[in-house]
Amino acid sequence: MIRRLQWAIVSISALLLLLIAAAFPWRGVPELYRSGVFLLVAAITALSAAAIWWRPAFRHRGGVLLLHLAIALIAVGALIGVFFGRQVRFFMLAEADAPLADFLPPENGRPAIPLPFSFGAGRPEVDYYDPDYLLYRRQPDDPNRMALAGRPHWRGETLYLDNRQNWPRTTLLAPDGSFLPHLNVGEDGILMRQDPQPSEYRVAIRYHHPAAPEERQAVLKVNEPVTIDRWRFYLMSCGTSARGHYVELLARQDPGRLVVAAGLWLLLAAPFWLLVDQWRKQ
Repeated sequence: MIRRLQWAIVSISALLLLLIAAAFPWRGVPELYRSGVFLLVAAITALSAAAIWWRPAFRHRGGVLLLHLAIALIAVGALIGVFFGRQVRFFMLAEADAPLADFLPPENGRPAIPLPFSFGAGRPEVDYYDPDYLLYRRQPDDPNRMALAGRPHWRGETLYLDNRQNWPRTTLLAPDGSFLPHLNVGEDGILMRQDPQPSEYRVAIRYHHPAAPEERQAVLKVNEPVTIDRWRFYLMSCGTSARGHYVELLARQDPGRLVVAAGLWLLLAAPFWLLVDQWRKQ
């Protein structure tokens, strides 16, 4: 019995890891779920769960039944998404005056997919973290040479190196609100700005239904997809080309997503049910 339970735990963990991978819009995920690895893990999980459920000690416990129902829903929902879901990864022009498209472009030999709405992308916008600065000072033996003297870091609104050397954020701002490329410090030092790191990418998605009186808009961010008529759009990348700004999007339609979500909620509830059963017996 212990060995069956161990096999069930290992196989369920492996199956959940594979299912979690489906939440990320990577290339090759559909091929992974059609592979023998996924089918083998799913089969082992089902057999192990059935072997445990068949034991009289577990058969009539509600938490165990809920756990098995959750596993079944997750597996069924994943398979529905694999065999009946659709996804397209594509580039499109991202300008405010770009025309709207009412289809997803063909990919890997598959035909274009018509949509019940038209959509377009505005120009990408990027927010940045406050830039880092490096402190350089002239060398006493060679005034023409600068050497690194410190790596200050941000503490709230202050660029801090030590108790004697710190600079409020306002002293590093130009009149237009941007950060200065450099700032002289005393007679022999200078703060040099480093390239800022992006903190957020976002794109305004415009879409319009033929029956709707006006165009609508939603903000698409990295790791924050936008759902339009059961299609989920993910922002993968953005950049510029000779024609202007562009974005790389992934559009996914997964009819099994809600089934998987229901299974995951039941999977979270099952341990609490088992704990309540155990508490009542004590």
